[in-house]
Amino acid sequence: MEQIYASARKKLNIGLVGCGIAAELHAKALAGVTDAKLAGAFAADRPQCEEFCKKYGLKSYKTLENLIDDESIDIIDICTPSGTHRSLAEQAMRAGKHVIVEKPLAMTEEECHQLLRIRDDTGRMLAPISQLRFSPDIRAVHDAVQSGKLGRLTLCSVYMKYYRKPEYYTASVWRGSRSMDGGALMNQGIHGIDLLRFLAGNARVLAGCTRTLGHPIESEDTSAALLEFESGAIGVIESCTTASPGYPRRIELCGMEGSLLFEEDSLKVCDVPGLNLCRETCTEEKSAGHRDPAAASTEGHRRQFEDIVRHLTEGTPLFYPAEEAAKTVELICAIQRAGQEKDHDL
Repeated sequence: MEQIYASARKKLNIGLVGCGIAAELHAKALAGVTDAKLAGAFAADRPQCEEFCKKYGLKSYKTLENLIDDESIDIIDICTPSGTHRSLAEQAMRAGKHVIVEKPLAMTEEECHQLLRIRDDTGRMLAPISQLRFSPDIRAVHDAVQSGKLGRLTLCSVYMKYYRKPEYYTASVWRGSRSMDGGALMNQGIHGIDLLRFLAGNARVLAGCTRTLGHPIESEDTSAALLEFESGAIGVIESCTTASPGYPRRIELCGMEGSLLFEEDSLKVCDVPGLNLCRETCTEEKSAGHRDPAAASTEGHRRQFEDIVRHLTEGTPLFYPAEEAAKTVELICAIQRAGQEKDHDL
């Protein structure tokens, strides 16, 4: 892959596609990145785009093609509804641009694999967002698990009892749809599921249940799954947007020699001999995203953007490669299929 060296130009120029909640988080995070800058944006909603660009001092592009064809833009950052990610990422990479794409990488396993092939064919960067993996404390826990400090893992679970008000779904026509939103697992739950995979390893679905119980939408808003990890541990995933008033994401890792419990990005329990994590430092990224997605922290995004810039300017490997994002989508799709198969059996 061609590298853009920092000595050749002071900053990498990033062009945003989409000007909604995710774009706001990206804009705030990029303001703290030294060797990259947000240069412009395009959104189909022209008034929204103009307002966004005025707020952040950006060039407003009238068409997507204008943005992608601008030779001064190095990276296209995709912050649009989930169902558009595959086609937009393909268009940008085939036009010679590096790509950052918000979660999910794509909506199906096949779409993810298509993007991986296009990345390899074009030699462009494909960098999905998974900002939670960039917390220093999360990475320390990952290393502790890998080094055996928890002993044999036995129970590994993530609980995402989120809440979205009815106005959340009525604010945009794509929210709650199967093709564009993907449901509580693919849209809201994906970060916690990806984090569980990072900490506990790959897993297969033993049973799954997906339901639409609280909102008049097409996709599921309440789901649960039983997993078996490659280590032999078992666990549970719960993901919903129906648990009023909304509760912090909780991850539990239990082993024969120690256990951990996270709430959002705060370490609440650390009963692991020899693991010296300060619970106070784990609260730096407190977030109210379980109730309001716009209130999510941007610190993890900033760290990931810095990793992406180093990849392009110094040639270091991406800490979060696209293959990892594809595996998380595969697990979510497996849960959704299990839920649908159960429905057919009833």
